[in-house]
Amino acid sequence: MGLIQSTAPTIEPVTVAELRDHAHIDTGADDTALAVYAAAAREYIENYTNRQLISASWTWTLDEIPELFRPRRSPLISVTSLKYYDTAGVQQTLSSATYAVDASTEPGRIALAYGQSWPSVRAQQDAVELIFLAGYGLTTATVPAQLRLAIMQLAAHWAENREPVAPGGGGLGTIPLHVERLIDQKRLPDFGP
Repeated sequence: MGLIQSTAPTIEPVTVAELRDHAHIDTGADDTALAVYAAAAREYIENYTNRQLISASWTWTLDEIPELFRPRRSPLISVTSLKYYDTAGVQQTLSSATYAVDASTEPGRIALAYGQSWPSVRAQQDAVELIFLAGYGLTTATVPAQLRLAIMQLAAHWAENREPVAPGGGGLGTIPLHVERLIDQKRLPDFGP
């Protein structure tokens, strides 16, 4: 079983200019480092909350079809395809009429449609492949302000405390309490099999 991002976003939820403004940095001399901190903060927050901030495509492979799919990235936008290996070892694509997509709940759900049945799946690793689109949208304006603020605060913290351990216990290994509180409110449990 695995979950990989198959198509990444082309933008970050927080720009370097926004981060520079937030951190009161007047020069662009550290822009490369700031871009890394902002991307790392976004990745940390996405992984911690099980969310996708800017819309992206994900591929989730499973050994069998679960009773209910609950993709590990929210918010779910749509299902691109649901494929499986039949008992003869041939990959098949399920008709979208076979399953129902609920993108209005968090996390989203994909369930068997009324009157349908799941096909027999070959007993092998990664026999099922779900490709789905998740995220808040394609622009920074669609990302919740709370999560954008958490990225700025965490990236600014890392810009200020560049060593793994700083005097007083801060640094890259520490997530400030105020950032934890912001992202804890948006954290979703991992419902995946």
